[in-house]
Amino acid sequence: MKSRVVVCGLLAVLLLALAGVAAGGSSPTVGVNLVPAGVSAEGGREANSLFDGDTESVFSPTEAIRVTVALASPETITRLRVFGPAACRLTVYRPASWGWEPVPSLSHLDLGILSHAWHNLVPAEPFSASSLLLEFVPDQPGENSAAGVRELEIWGDRPLATIASAALLEIPGTPGQLTVEGEGGVRGRTKLRV
Repeated sequence: MKSRVVVCGLLAVLLLALAGVAAGGSSPTVGVNLVPAGVSAEGGREANSLFDGDTESVFSPTEAIRVTVALASPETITRLRVFGPAACRLTVYRPASWGWEPVPSLSHLDLGILSHAWHNLVPAEPFSASSLLLEFVPDQPGENSAAGVRELEIWGDRPLATIASAALLEIPGTPGQLTVEGEGGVRGRTKLRV
């Protein structure tokens, strides 16, 4: 019964959004987890654990390393989310005409001061990119720390109307999880209490 209420609630939100657009208003946006199309680290090292959805897996660089994250299409990045503390500093770079440019408000972030929870890393202003370069510099180079990065997410805002074509009545994946895929391969995940 609760699942029917959740699905009806989702449909009501979509209908209200579409009614606003039809009436000449702008489409409301929703935050969407932008699932990477590809992840590669310098020297062929493994870095997929950064985006595997598992906060128990750990990415522990023993030296400064750069990880390139490709998105399915250009997106407006509104925040990154990181889970828990990590014994390193993070700098986020965006593409520029001359190479990679650091995002000033996302540079040299000390992940070691974070608590064991999810944290939002919000740029001073949203920016558009089809890829990101993430640079991790460990606090103690040469040591393999168990306090590595547990999980990262890249978030952007998408017009709700671009997600309205998704099959919201089908709930794929594990019970209690809803995955919505809109235009451009952008997926959003949320856990539902059913």
